[in-house]
Amino acid sequence: IPKDEMIILDLQATNNWERPIYWAITVGRNKYMNLQDYFRVEGFGYRLVPIKGPSSSGNLSFGTVETDIMYDNLMNKFEYGNMNDPDIYIDENNMRMMINIRNSFSRLAGALIQEGKRDSAITVVDKCFELVPNHIVPYDYFALELTDCYFRAGAADKGNKIIEVALGVFNDELGYFLSLDRKFLKTQSVNEEIQRNLFYLQRMERTARTHRNTELANKIGDSLKIHFEKYNPN
Repeated sequence: IPKDEMIILDLQATNNWERPIYWAITVGRNKYMNLQDYFRVEGFGYRLVPIKGPSSSGNLSFGTVETDIMYDNLMNKFEYGNMNDPDIYIDENNMRMMINIRNSFSRLAGALIQEGKRDSAITVVDKCFELVPNHIVPYDYFALELTDCYFRAGAADKGNKIIEVALGVFNDELGYFLSLDRKFLKTQSVNEEIQRNLFYLQRMERTARTHRNTELANKIGDSLKIHFEKYNPN
């Protein structure tokens, strides 16, 4: 019997699943004890359950989503304080935590879409962008995942607005970095920032093209061409 199944059987015998066991979503994968296929996401934690779900570790999303519980937790029960107040200082550690919040909302929205609950998914994405706006935490990978949920849920107008704003943000970032002396572009930190922003633009172009906004996709593509030419001059 595989080790993970042995652990599940032992918990069944000793605990009978009466006392829930959770991992925080911020816990590293090396602490999962190879039990991630038995995780169920209910908010900002993974609950261990005796039901094995499909493995999805390839895209860094573990466990299945319990949409009813997670929706109630994220939308009604959890209190988020004043983190979206522009007068509140958010340090780097708290900013990383807020990125995790975007990830959780994105997972919930995606699961709701799979269940055909498009209106609920749109409400979830709306709530996330209200809680974690761009002026507090700049758009990142999970913000783009949320934007893709807008399109998949039928709210293309909202998705297009986010992409338009994000395009300006990433163009400004790349414009600054690519204006630096070439010696700085060779440093790891600057190069990573450039690569990250180029990836974000490529992700947005793919989203726009997938959802048949050819004009916006071409606009992003033109920006990419300009940035790549500056990044790799010949």
